[in-house]
Amino acid sequence: HQHTDLADPVTALFDRTISMMIAGAVADAQREALLMKRATLLDSVGAEAQAIEAYDRVAPESESGRRAHRRAVSLSVGRLLKSPSRDTAVELLRRVGASSGGSRNDTMRELLAGSRILALIELDRLEEAVDAIEGLPPLSSESGALSAIAIDRCLAPLQESILEAEVRDDSGSRLAWAGLLLRVVESERARAGDRTRSLRGAHGFALLQTGDAEAALPVYQRLLEERFDFRLNTWRAEAFHALDRPVAAFPLYRSVAEILESREETDDPDYWRCWSRMLEILVAQEDDARNEETILVRINRLRLIDPTLGGEPHRRRFEAIERAIRPTGE
Repeated sequence: HQHTDLADPVTALFDRTISMMIAGAVADAQREALLMKRATLLDSVGAEAQAIEAYDRVAPESESGRRAHRRAVSLSVGRLLKSPSRDTAVELLRRVGASSGGSRNDTMRELLAGSRILALIELDRLEEAVDAIEGLPPLSSESGALSAIAIDRCLAPLQESILEAEVRDDSGSRLAWAGLLLRVVESERARAGDRTRSLRGAHGFALLQTGDAEAALPVYQRLLEERFDFRLNTWRAEAFHALDRPVAAFPLYRSVAEILESREETDDPDYWRCWSRMLEILVAQEDDARNEETILVRINRLRLIDPTLGGEPHRRRFEAIERAIRPTGE
């Protein structure tokens, strides 16, 4: 479907002819059939906006109307996935909400539920999206694709919200977002299992952020055994750090920092997270003044790379380390 209008003269003529026949139709059945034919024509040439409008004109209570509505929702979802916008999301939410009642097969229920979740995510209504995910219909042989896309789209903004709360040093919000993420993961795992790597990664992150670092460790270990990704070691290290196991955490932090440094990717947040954590561990373990001086020298070198020390929350940690070594007034 490459065309977005009726530039083809034969198609335009056909559309005008059908429109005239619709206007002159007397019997409802004939009119509905012609409306469906026109919508299908517009759909076939890729005139999505016009096709959606045409499908909406088909009476919803008829068999053709149910097919038309399903296709209109599918087209609206496609538009949202290709070109996300609030207007498209609002329109999709309206269309889905207008058809929330009535008995439907599994495929239609899944289409409507997945569409609603996608629209809510685009509108930043994440808590409502989580509620909708928990209410998804059971997985059937004909359903699942759209809800899987919707759930994957929900994982990233929830994880970003957790990290943004960490930047603000807002532990209450961080735990709240982490709780929502865990609800999404647990709901989908119960419904469809650990079907994707992104879901398994979100599971480990949610466990870690909700305070269950012990349970997060084997999740990250399995992910690394499936396919090595050095960035996962950042979060493995965070889990060990949360469990007060510095001997296990330190080499993981160091390995990630060294890889990023070798790639000249010192603007990566993981680089600053790893260095701030390594120095926290050293300060906690060493009382030797010479080692303390080495730590201060390292922080000053890091400031040459970035005067903001990677921004928050990393800068707070570096500054706390400096205060621990050189209390105010010394």
